[in-house]
Amino acid sequence: MKKLILIFIILFQLILVRAEFMTITVNEGDLVSLKPEAIDEDMDNIIYSFSQPLDQNGEWQTGCDDAGEYKITVTASDGKLTDTQEVLLVVEDKDRAPFFEPLNNAFVNENEQLILNITAIDPDGDKITYLAINLPDDASFVNNEFRWTPSFDTVKKNWLEKIIARIHVPYRPKRNFFVTFVAKSNDLEAEQTIKITVYETNRAPILEKIGTITVNEGELLTLEPVAADPDGDILRYYYSGFANKKKREIGYDEAGTYSTTVLASDGYLNDSENITLIIKNTNRAPILKPISDIAVYENKSIEFKIYATDPDGDSINFLVENAPNGSSLVNETFSWIPDFDTVDKDKKDFTLTFIASDNKIMAKRNMTIRVYDKNRAPIITNTSPEALINVYKNKIIDFKVIADDLDNNDLTYTWKFGVFEKYSGNNIHRRRFTILGTKPVQVIVSDGIETKTYAWIVNVIEPEEEKPVKPVEKQIYRKYTIDG
Repeated sequence: MKKLILIFIILFQLILVRAEFMTITVNEGDLVSLKPEAIDEDMDNIIYSFSQPLDQNGEWQTGCDDAGEYKITVTASDGKLTDTQEVLLVVEDKDRAPFFEPLNNAFVNENEQLILNITAIDPDGDKITYLAINLPDDASFVNNEFRWTPSFDTVKKNWLEKIIARIHVPYRPKRNFFVTFVAKSNDLEAEQTIKITVYETNRAPILEKIGTITVNEGELLTLEPVAADPDGDILRYYYSGFANKKKREIGYDEAGTYSTTVLASDGYLNDSENITLIIKNTNRAPILKPISDIAVYENKSIEFKIYATDPDGDSINFLVENAPNGSSLVNETFSWIPDFDTVDKDKKDFTLTFIASDNKIMAKRNMTIRVYDKNRAPIITNTSPEALINVYKNKIIDFKVIADDLDNNDLTYTWKFGVFEKYSGNNIHRRRFTILGTKPVQVIVSDGIETKTYAWIVNVIEPEEEKPVKPVEKQIYRKYTIDG
């Protein structure tokens, strides 16, 4: 009797035990494929059949839940005779890695809280443990919950972003963080990385308090606000109210209390303060007009007025410093007659300081009076003989003049007898007349600049011989006083 001999060719793991019972071990998820071979002595065609869970081709795709032992019967038949073989198929449990439920990228603003629940599933129902990689500062990850409140300093603008913010370009600075979450069960794990985008939250600048400012009329008011921006933004300052710009000249008619608003802005948010300005009255000095210099000769009268106004309308008093002797200042009128003793020689300058005062503050102006020396003519005080005299022919007579010079100049004397006779001498001149008739005699007294003249008329006559000689008459001197 012929026999069929069944030989198995098994894909995957095949444990062949040379016995009546064969065991095959595979893992979940493996494909089991039995390829038996039978030997037919008659070389007949052999047909194979398989029991469940193999299909008619001897194959079975194991699933993740198919762990266990399966008894399979393999039959070989040539149509008349059959042979069978029992196979024990052992499907071992295979541990599978956990996997994450879909995680989307996250977005959050500075100073807002972000909460993410991270969920992973283990297909085998194993316990899952979680951890996070690249966790941001101040973020927490406990169990499967991620919590983070990004601080205001999380996003820092660069210089270009600061300029963009200043010109109001619609752009929000941001910063990206990449966090990797790990789900682990047994020795298997899964990773999921998400991007967390943090947008800057703009904060208002902080303006330091200025308080009350006190200035005086006529001063330059300078506002110097100081503000800090917690985001490091570029700040601009704006002013409104009494002072609508950083610097303002205070007028002299603006005493009082005013209000000004100072605002610091980063272009979006701002901080401001209402400032009280106290402007105090400032007394202004009178305005004294320029006084022209004067030149004058001795003994000439000087009189002029000084003019001043007070911008505050205060009454004005006038004073003068270094006033020369004999001068006077009455109200706004200055008067002076320099006497002949004011200047010794040539000229002399007097610098006067005129003062206009409102009794609190004063204004001063200097001016110069130049006094030139005024030469005075000599003064003839006495002469002899008399101005009209009779003189005998050939008789000697002395002409005498006494003169004085108020300027103490040296005097010279010139004697003139007629048109052609002229002599320089002293104050006495002796003369003999030899020709009968009327003779003019002059003496010219000079100090080198001015002159003074005295004249005599001499009548030359013949002597009377028959008459006794008269005694010489005593000469009489006459005293003259000449003004000027």
